[in-house]
Amino acid sequence: MKKTITLSLILLALQTVTAQNVKFSNGSFENGLMYPIAEYTGEADAKKAFNENILEIVSVYKDQDYCISQYGFVQHNKFIQLNFYFNCIDMESSKTESYLFNLKEGTTCLPSEMLSEDENGFQDFFEKKVSSHFTQNGKEAPTSEFLNNLSIDTFNVTLLEKGIELSFDSQEDWPDKSLLIVWSELRPYLKHLHSK
Repeated sequence: MKKTITLSLILLALQTVTAQNVKFSNGSFENGLMYPIAEYTGEADAKKAFNENILEIVSVYKDQDYCISQYGFVQHNKFIQLNFYFNCIDMESSKTESYLFNLKEGTTCLPSEMLSEDENGFQDFFEKKVSSHFTQNGKEAPTSEFLNNLSIDTFNVTLLEKGIELSFDSQEDWPDKSLLIVWSELRPYLKHLHSK
């Protein structure tokens, strides 16, 4: 219960923040379930698609009778991750979901879409970061076969103000601690969409 209250307070605080050029206001369904409505400069079609996709996501939870929601977000460049918390007073469990969007298109996207198409050296960099994460957390270094098959899309990726956090729940040997890669390390490999 304490974790739920803490998460709710964090998400509520994040809801009032403006990330670069994106602002959110609140919409709500007749049952009280809130959803964000985005306002930002750029393509009108992209903004319309973004809001339609948000509404579609939240509608699924409305149809499952969730009536309480909070949301927070983290934006980096033209990518934004929306984090939703859904609950209802008479439900035993809550749900937390995250969705990464490309604001230029208004659609959900994979984390790899944040990478430049000519991301020279990213795979080597990424493999070294993952291998180092294993050994620094008391695990045996992963095999080259494991590393060669890695993709950033394989991971649970969380955008943070300071970088991205990676976890890998389906990999039983993955360290208990998530891997943090700061934005300054990722900068050479990221798309630069500021003016496009």
